[in-house]
Amino acid sequence: MNFNKLSLEVRHIRKSYGSQLALADLNFNLQPNKILGFLGPNGAGKSTALKIIAGYMAADEGQIFLNQCPFNGVDIELKSKIGYLPESNPLYPDMYISEYLDFIAELYQIRDSQNTIKTLLTDIGLNAQLNKKIGQLSKGYQQRVGLCQALISKPELLLLDEATNGLDPNQVIEIRNLIKQYAAGSMVIFSTHLLEEVESLCDEVLILVDGKVKLHAGLEELKIKTPEKTLGEIFKVITSA
Repeated sequence: MNFNKLSLEVRHIRKSYGSQLALADLNFNLQPNKILGFLGPNGAGKSTALKIIAGYMAADEGQIFLNQCPFNGVDIELKSKIGYLPESNPLYPDMYISEYLDFIAELYQIRDSQNTIKTLLTDIGLNAQLNKKIGQLSKGYQQRVGLCQALISKPELLLLDEATNGLDPNQVIEIRNLIKQYAAGSMVIFSTHLLEEVESLCDEVLILVDGKVKLHAGLEELKIKTPEKTLGEIFKVITSA
């Protein structure tokens, strides 16, 4: 990776569903070695923003720049630099894990994919599940498969939408640790509705309300500027305004 070039710029993104405005002039930047926590009430536009950044949905207005290059979701080379785990985690229940990951590798035209898959299966703890179809796996293991497919291209930008949703406390800790492990040297956007997830995992926080950025700051910066307030208190004030 070229760390001097690695960057994400989201400029003036706007998206509507009919008469409903989902995103209104979304602007933010992200630099390497940073995990950005996306927070906001239900319907704030978090999932829509991630779909657009990942190239799975077109914006009505605005531009995405990945590594200073404009990205519209069509460029396969740029798209392969993005790993995306959507909230719905659209797996194929009748496929075996290796079969599914081979399919994803072929889809993204990944070279030397077998070595990458072998490493991921070991690191993410799926080797003992290889004789099962995805539909036979627990929610926690299905999330691990989803994380594998998001990481298979060795992405420079990793987008995770509610990656720990529905997991038990031990599984949450395991997934957090995996994200931290693979975040080194890359950029991560972690969308969640859980404040403690952001506090335990993220370097920065962005709060969306009604499709607008109400706050984007480093967590350490917030602690210095507002030492008397918790992230929960800040979130409550911003989302109630």
